[in-house]
Amino acid sequence: MIDYVGEKHGRLLIIKEIEKKNKKRRFLCKCECGNTKEVNIDNITSGLIKSCGCLYKETRKLINKGRRLSTKESNERSLNNSRRKIKTESISTIKDLYINGMSTKDLATEYSVSLDTIYNCINEVSFASKQQPIVTQIALREIDITIPNNLKKVRRIFGVRHRQLAEYIGVTRQLVSAWETGKNKSLGKHKELIYEFFEDVQNKMKV
Repeated sequence: MIDYVGEKHGRLLIIKEIEKKNKKRRFLCKCECGNTKEVNIDNITSGLIKSCGCLYKETRKLINKGRRLSTKESNERSLNNSRRKIKTESISTIKDLYINGMSTKDLATEYSVSLDTIYNCINEVSFASKQQPIVTQIALREIDITIPNNLKKVRRIFGVRHRQLAEYIGVTRQLVSAWETGKNKSLGKHKELIYEFFEDVQNKMKV
């Protein structure tokens, strides 16, 4: 009978023989990671089992990481291609449609691209910075933001998100959206704060 104690197979070091199971010789092995495992000798010598299970976990982790990187790179390439296409062909139109109330979802459908592409293009263009000479000259107080859609147009012209405006005046994004659509027409004390917010943004652009 062959004595396997002391032999190393893969990451497993055979420590001692233990009770047989189903007439098969079994050994207690210590893995390089420090764990112990009871294994049939046939599985060890054939190379079917090389560790306590840590090798499999590490391999799966590397494979999954590779898949994630591959997917991420593929998505980035696709996104960059879409950006280039939109920039060179339709960015001016998208800007006008967005400022005048067309939703990002409708824009994505219209141009057959993802919402992320539209968001990135909108952020990248930075309407406020591209139109800085015009934006800095806007007479904000002459725009009646209580009229539905006017607040949305002003916010989009300045490149401001719902969250930024909501945090400044101390309300929820949902309320800002309701003001823009006309579902809630009562600005109350917030009207002055909204003007102050956009005036602050406008002044920063002049610096």
